[in-house]
Amino acid sequence: MPNTCSAPLCRTGYPGEAKDPTTVFHRVPLKNKELMKKWITAIPRANYKPTIHSRLCSNHFVIEDYVSRRNEFDKTKNKIAKRSILKADAIPSVFTGIPKSCLKRIPKPRSNNASSSARLNKQRKKSMEDYQKFLDSDRVDSIRELLEKFDRRNIPSGIDEISRNNEMMFLSFDWENQEIRFSLKVQENLKIQLYHQTMQIPLSDVRHICKESKITATSQVGSLLSYLKSLTCSKKLIINKAVELLESVVLDQVSEVRHVDFIIEQLKLAFTTLKQRRYSQGLLTSCLQWKNCSPTLYKHLVKEDLICLPWPGHLTRLSQAFNLDTGIANSSRKYLLNRVPELTSNENKIIIDL
Repeated sequence: MPNTCSAPLCRTGYPGEAKDPTTVFHRVPLKNKELMKKWITAIPRANYKPTIHSRLCSNHFVIEDYVSRRNEFDKTKNKIAKRSILKADAIPSVFTGIPKSCLKRIPKPRSNNASSSARLNKQRKKSMEDYQKFLDSDRVDSIRELLEKFDRRNIPSGIDEISRNNEMMFLSFDWENQEIRFSLKVQENLKIQLYHQTMQIPLSDVRHICKESKITATSQVGSLLSYLKSLTCSKKLIINKAVELLESVVLDQVSEVRHVDFIIEQLKLAFTTLKQRRYSQGLLTSCLQWKNCSPTLYKHLVKEDLICLPWPGHLTRLSQAFNLDTGIANSSRKYLLNRVPELTSNENKIIIDL
């Protein structure tokens, strides 16, 4: 039995009508109840009830409703035939000769790619790919690679570059006072040295830029130069320079060494918070002697805050932690005194042997 189209005013497949070899008939999706309701709504027929023999020709679908072309071998014609495949959610929408007022437009389901989450994921994926490309192009493993990749346009104004002997030097010179404001040196192994007004800056201060204390990306050079340019002569830099100069002094007498060591320790403690202060053994020993000689005077010195000294309570805890007779903590001594009487004779022998 030849197939005929169920659409109104469509004579495709009926006797006496010219046959078009490119026309294909599609079954009504009876098993898919939801899709079948959409087909019935789209087909402008009153009280339309499709059966297993109901067909709809390809003239009522647009090109976008088809997935692809599938090639199959036709045994009757002994050649490969092409068949059109409808998409799973395709709905008929072309009905020639039917007034538009009689047609009901069925909105097609929104593509997953059109949702805000899909667009966001697509943008995020593209951003991550661009970021990874930037990291790959920005990374350097040698001084030669840095010399080739570094973009001189990233150098802030007022800074000169000097390259020699597989090293890079960036200087900012004060022509009025004839002195170097700051400098950055990149060695052959990509290790860095930073100076600000003849004072060397600790690498820990630029840990947020160079975690490995060496250049690993070309962008780090521009960031370090911008950091040096914005840096002011802070108290910390001055104190570090003073400590560095005092430590470099060569002293002959022991008394001079003790005086200088005391000054260096006081300079370091003066700009450290109370919780972060760590006192040397020599200073703790001297403070214990001062406190034992005159507790009132020691409290007065701590209160005046003329020199950085540990609190009296801290010294008390240190002095009471150990017993001079046994050399062990009082808490451990009390535990042993309570534990030994309960030991058996065999356990006592083992302790004596130990």
